[in-house]
Amino acid sequence: MGFAPFFLAATLTGMAGVPVWVATYLGIEGPWSGMTAPHWHGHEMIFGYALAVLGGYLLTKVTWRTLLALFAAWAAGRAAGLAGEALPPGISALAAVAYPAVLAFYAGAPFLRAAKQLRSAVPGLLLAAFLIAELIFQAGVLGLVPGGTWIGLGLGVDLIVLMLFLMGGRVTAAATSGAIQARGRYLPGIAQARLETAGLLALLAMTLVDLSGLAPQLAGLLALGASVVVATRLVRWQVWTVVDALDISSLHAGYGFIAVGLALKALAQITGALGVFEAMHGVSVGALGVLSLTIMGRVVTQRTTGLRALPGAVRLAIGLVILATLARLLALDGALRQDMLVAASIAWTMAMAIFAGNVLWSLRCWWAREKGVVLAQ
Repeated sequence: MGFAPFFLAATLTGMAGVPVWVATYLGIEGPWSGMTAPHWHGHEMIFGYALAVLGGYLLTKVTWRTLLALFAAWAAGRAAGLAGEALPPGISALAAVAYPAVLAFYAGAPFLRAAKQLRSAVPGLLLAAFLIAELIFQAGVLGLVPGGTWIGLGLGVDLIVLMLFLMGGRVTAAATSGAIQARGRYLPGIAQARLETAGLLALLAMTLVDLSGLAPQLAGLLALGASVVVATRLVRWQVWTVVDALDISSLHAGYGFIAVGLALKALAQITGALGVFEAMHGVSVGALGVLSLTIMGRVVTQRTTGLRALPGAVRLAIGLVILATLARLLALDGALRQDMLVAASIAWTMAMAIFAGNVLWSLRCWWAREKGVVLAQ
């Protein structure tokens, strides 16, 4: 049950991070007014939400004492962000860096030790890169690296894309294969090793070009190439054949949002028609939101009940995140921006609240069974 503190923390961060940013954007005063720097929302969704999800998913072979220490490091980083100027900048930076550092050590190092080829080591390298992104971000906050806050955020978003493409792709491929085989069919080469390699190379090159800041149009072309790879994988998985299997089609929807986000990023960088961070909400809301809830839901359900089908509450939460994504993309239209931002915030917050409630209920049922108590449905 080591996933529990991290998954709950992730959903609570998601519940707070989006509506607080939208309220700030709309000029609504509140207790959050002193802690919402322009980069706060992006930082917490990357290093708070996304890394909490990764922690709950990957930290499966540590003791409870180690797990609680890791969670304390995560919580310290969030508390430092909320404290704002009440803490010395150096202390805040150390608190923020602690969790990415220990996550890279405890979750990333095993990938590196077990890797027999470079591709198997990529998840471990990506976790180490999240630490680098946080270091760049904090160096920007401290005034050591000009523009470091936005460079760190940009690197963090690119790393999320890489992680979703790699790990989300492998989960999606395995789940799709199982669903197709359950219908008496077999789809050869479902892992698509060559396409995965091509996509990884394009995304790695895109990340390095973005980090250099020297050739945004080249980064856009690489993003477009990676978007085509994602779309091709979905076509070769024949996703339409299992569209009625909601637990599988949600993975396909989340993976598809990677292609949408990358295509919008390409549009932004090649034409300058919109901001890159705005364009990447197709990934940061759609792909991250849908894939994280689907995968977290599968973990929670299987470990607490032994069942594979997602409960109705999780399916509802995923549906709300899809609505939030569509609204956030419609907010790219200036005439609709304010209304769509509010709609996206409401749908996202409801999704996180419903999912958090499902996690708590699942844990309660698991605990009751451990004690021999039967709960009413």
